[in-house]
Amino acid sequence: MMIGPILYQEWLLGGRRNRLHMFRWIYAGWLVLLVLWYFLQFLSEEAMLAQMRLWSGGGPDRQVSAVEVVGARFANFFIWQQALLTFLAVPIFTCGAIVDEKRNGTLQYLMLSEMKTWHLLLGKLIGRLGQTTLWLMAGWPIFALLAGFGGVDPRTMLLLLAGLLAPMFGVAAISLLASVWCRQTREAVLAVYMLLVVGWLAIRIFGGPFRILDPLWVLEPTWNEFGLRDLSLALQRLGLAWAGYGVLGLTAFVVAAVTLDRAYQRELADVRRERLRWYSVDREPITDTPIRWREQHVEGLALNATLRRIPHWLSILAVALLTSVSSLLILRNAMAPGAAWEDLLSAMMHLNLRKMTMLLPTASQGFMLQGIVVMLLASLIVGVRCAGAITQERERHTWEAVLLTPISAGQIVQGKLWGVVGASTWYLLAYAAPALTLSALAGPMALLYTLAWLPATVLAMYFIGAAGLWCSARSTSSWRALLQTMGFGYVGGLMMFALSSPAIFAVLIVLILLLYFADLYMGTTFAKLCLSNITYTYRVFFFASAASLVVLFWLLARFFNNGTQRWIADRERTRFQFPDPLYNARGPGQLKVK
Repeated sequence: MMIGPILYQEWLLGGRRNRLHMFRWIYAGWLVLLVLWYFLQFLSEEAMLAQMRLWSGGGPDRQVSAVEVVGARFANFFIWQQALLTFLAVPIFTCGAIVDEKRNGTLQYLMLSEMKTWHLLLGKLIGRLGQTTLWLMAGWPIFALLAGFGGVDPRTMLLLLAGLLAPMFGVAAISLLASVWCRQTREAVLAVYMLLVVGWLAIRIFGGPFRILDPLWVLEPTWNEFGLRDLSLALQRLGLAWAGYGVLGLTAFVVAAVTLDRAYQRELADVRRERLRWYSVDREPITDTPIRWREQHVEGLALNATLRRIPHWLSILAVALLTSVSSLLILRNAMAPGAAWEDLLSAMMHLNLRKMTMLLPTASQGFMLQGIVVMLLASLIVGVRCAGAITQERERHTWEAVLLTPISAGQIVQGKLWGVVGASTWYLLAYAAPALTLSALAGPMALLYTLAWLPATVLAMYFIGAAGLWCSARSTSSWRALLQTMGFGYVGGLMMFALSSPAIFAVLIVLILLLYFADLYMGTTFAKLCLSNITYTYRVFFFASAASLVVLFWLLARFFNNGTQRWIADRERTRFQFPDPLYNARGPGQLKVK
């Protein structure tokens, strides 16, 4: 068959990639840590039961062993984890199948060969599915061993494997279609993830026939109390899942095979006509900072050309409407039992803040959660844009032209960063106006939470944007830069919070101890006052942790900015032509300015 050379090439290139081998070891190590966690949890439960038996004067011992408990819990968690990883990993491995060939300029030679388009796509699909399966199968030996000790039926494991293969094929075919239509791997992966989120919402909201696309619903009869509950029902649901994902996968594969030629020819022609429509507005005039102007007014926050066709005023209006709806839902769900909107309006007209807070007792938590969600979404969008800010220039072959301009490396980096952040200004205002207005109805705490998360959002965007540019300058593809940005941004931010919070707590304990010793010698009651007002002390601890995180994020953002400027000045620009910082010959960490 003609798919043989393509399949051989995919397996050959996949075997040469060290990342796949590294991911398998990381996944296996995570599973070992998970087993260790469940074992330590079992030991702590045994210690608690022994203590309870000691207090009560005796009692029956536990009739299960550690192997049975750990195996059962691990098997239950592994099923849920494997289903989630299937939907997360398949787009990552498959969306670059055609996009990589486009970016390397080799797809045109494959199209000129005797192979048909479906031969090419089928070889890519089987090769990428094989790599994904090889990575996901790294955990099955541990699962088979512990599931056997946990009492799982062997037929259940086979049904689980068959039930997870169906969504792998469907999602892989959809990812292949996205790879055909999109210009970059990053755009294809994000498009597939958005489609998966929409499908998950459809399953949760409508249910019915959409449930056959839910792997947990399909696999439910296979592990009721770690035993095979109903074999006929399990086979029936498995057949429905294969039929549903089979139809989706075959449809996506056929559409990809039919549209591959036309989509690639359109990308080679690269015809971009911006027609002025009735809803369009004129751009801002160009300023003295062309890099920032281009990132803010030409590229904007849109991730691809299709989203850029949406006018800014319509997007801003949509953000304001969504924020208003979300805030009103928070107010309605937080309203106390028996309260009415008339009471709230009356308290608002009389500026009775106490009564407003009593009518909406849990609204502050809702607005705090809304602020956190907005911060995560805003930082994610800025991180995605900045992760492709330099790699896109390389892929479009315009980065050399930017480097040849008399603009310094610092101006390039700062222009791209603040251009992306500046493009989000009107969107933040569209969120802040209704959020602050409606949160004021819920009392001062809700307004304070909403107001406090706005500068935190700007700081998070600045930090993620700086990390994205740092990764984009060092990466060869936008997708790899995006993965590194998400790792440095969110995982690194979580680690900083986990390390700084205990340090601040230790400092707080030391201060209380110092106040206690001061009370002994001076006869004061400062330590007793702090311990009696534990709520006030906790708030002081919370704001101290937040302040320390602000300083850490700002320092790391400056580190990323300086590192990006150094990288561009030393490895990208022509030396001694522009006033850029250069590495000192005496040491790689010292700078000198021409």
